[in-house]
Amino acid sequence: MQLVPGSLRRTAVVLLAACVAAMAVAGVRFPGYRLPGWLDATVDPRLISYLGRYPVACAPTLDALGSLLQPEPAAPPPPAG
Repeated sequence: MQLVPGSLRRTAVVLLAACVAAMAVAGVRFPGYRLPGWLDATVDPRLISYLGRYPVACAPTLDALGSLLQPEPAAPPPPAG
């Protein structure tokens, strides 16, 4: 059983490559951002509340996936003295 029919395979590969390229460009363009942008700050609460209406545990899963992408906080400097 094929995941993508043969006639759509080339289109699927092009779409996947475009998505990977877009994520790579975004990663290079916006490194080290710690706070969400205006779009994330607007959309995320609405999406989480919408997904929270369903008995499926989508919201905690999405939250856990997002926290995997956050870099570890830097260790505090040692006390002087």
